[in-house]
Amino acid sequence: MESVKNPATRGLEQPPGPLPGAPLIHVFPADLPWPGDWRNIVRAAQDLLPGNRGMILYGSRVSGTASEDGDYDVLVVVEDRALLQTRRKRAADLASATGLPVDLNLATPHGLETRSLLDPYIQYVLATGVQVGEQIVEVGPLSRQGIQDALICVELDLQDLHGVEGAEVTTSMLRRAAKQLAVLSQAVDGRYSAQEYAQVVAGILAQPVRASVAMMSRMVEVLRLRLVRVPANAGDEALVRYVARERHRLHEQAH
Repeated sequence: MESVKNPATRGLEQPPGPLPGAPLIHVFPADLPWPGDWRNIVRAAQDLLPGNRGMILYGSRVSGTASEDGDYDVLVVVEDRALLQTRRKRAADLASATGLPVDLNLATPHGLETRSLLDPYIQYVLATGVQVGEQIVEVGPLSRQGIQDALICVELDLQDLHGVEGAEVTTSMLRRAAKQLAVLSQAVDGRYSAQEYAQVVAGILAQPVRASVAMMSRMVEVLRLRLVRVPANAGDEALVRYVARERHRLHEQAH
């Protein structure tokens, strides 16, 4: 079974030997400790979710931009949709098994492929993360519609921030909006960098709340102007086909 390297993993080295008990070939960044925390996480995830299609390790722990208490972000692709409902329990089990702050997400191959057309963050994860195991999905370009919808969501979050009280809630909403904008800035260019993402998020959150909101509002306006020059692409065409198939499927079920 051949491991798949995406553009973000060029030049990375394969660790010495496969993980015990794991029938996959693993590709890790050469500068991550080996053996180390990722070794334990992948092994435990294999035990908790046997027969998975593969995993994507991503986020600050992979890019080298993590704080001391940063999470280990893992996306496991599973065939059984019923497993999606067990994410919280599986995440708790994985954290317990490793003793590490693991943020576990689950997706089916079909769900991941569909979300990649609409969700800029999924495209970012696929571009900057490290895939473990077989090729998980054939991912096309992010649709222009997906970028536009995500930008609207950020605008709504920024509107909500004007009326929110409470430091904890405000920090959470600010961080979410900052992460979305950092990804959107790269999605418009079709070029993803984990380091640039971390710098943009840190720059936004370093400001006082009002200044952060004002800064992000200006970023939204700039992105709107840039998006005007972005044409519809193959991702939009695939999205149209997907909607047509879903409508046909629902029609067949109704009759």
